[in-house]
Amino acid sequence: MSKFAILRTAKLKTMAKITMAGNHNSRDMDVPNADPNGKIELLMGSNNPEQLFREKAEEHGLKIRKNGVLAFELLLTYSPEMKGNLPILEWKEANIEWIKKKYGEDRVLSAHLHLDETTPHIQVLIMPLVKKKFRGEMRVSLSCRDFLGGHKKLSALQTNYANAMAQFGLVRGIPGSRAKHVELKSWYGKFLHLINSATNAAKADADKLFDEKPSVFNIGSWFKKTKKATEMALSKAFMFNDTLEKMGIENGRLTKQIQRMKHEIKHSQANHLQEQLDIAEGEIGELIDELKITKSDLDQADELSELQKSYIDKQGREIKQLKEDLSDKLD
Repeated sequence: MSKFAILRTAKLKTMAKITMAGNHNSRDMDVPNADPNGKIELLMGSNNPEQLFREKAEEHGLKIRKNGVLAFELLLTYSPEMKGNLPILEWKEANIEWIKKKYGEDRVLSAHLHLDETTPHIQVLIMPLVKKKFRGEMRVSLSCRDFLGGHKKLSALQTNYANAMAQFGLVRGIPGSRAKHVELKSWYGKFLHLINSATNAAKADADKLFDEKPSVFNIGSWFKKTKKATEMALSKAFMFNDTLEKMGIENGRLTKQIQRMKHEIKHSQANHLQEQLDIAEGEIGELIDELKITKSDLDQADELSELQKSYIDKQGREIKQLKEDLSDKLD
């Protein structure tokens, strides 16, 4: 039975991705493979990680670098075979302690415990805040490289997490292993290959039944061989039929899952587009307000300019009149 401590990472480079991750983790969007009656719990941070990111960015006076990593996500879980074999509450507390110790609570945008899917897991959004000396003064900036940069840091992260989860009998995967999480598309390809292989094997066994022709000299041995081959073929046929039935059930499940995934992607894209439209509308509104203010300033400037011109003309007339009066007195 597999007893692995599992940690996966993903980088988020746009505010839209932070928003989508937040909506997914807080279940503010439809998640087809999640039980609507299942339990989720906010462990740290906010249900609105995008807003919390903006607040922290403003607090630290951050300059957001184009194409830079704004945040990264952690998936913390364990082998599905261990479900029901470890205490969830203690596992949850151990993960909270590890997150705080590893990243500090100030960097956590959100951390959710999900008990509404097959295997319990925690999804964490981390804002990679670092304080470094720059031109003689300490500055706060975003640097995902300091946390996930390079193979050595990622490998050390896996080891560190596995050590923290060892108290539950969980172990680290083999360092340097080429084993990867199997994607649904890849698994489905292997599934079809298995069906084709089984079909070809069954046909080959059937063809062998009558390779040898009976005669008066070998009728007895031929009958025994044929009977044995027939029994074996029937046995394989029953096994093959059972396998096909199981695969048919699995195929149906996978088809439904693919449909749900397509729906989720479509729904996510729609949400993303709506969010972008809302952002654009907000920015256009702010621009219109700024233009109104600018126009108002220009109007006031024009009025002031007219007043100044009128005042200068008045002063000019008065000076001219004084000169004329002075000239008359001198004459």
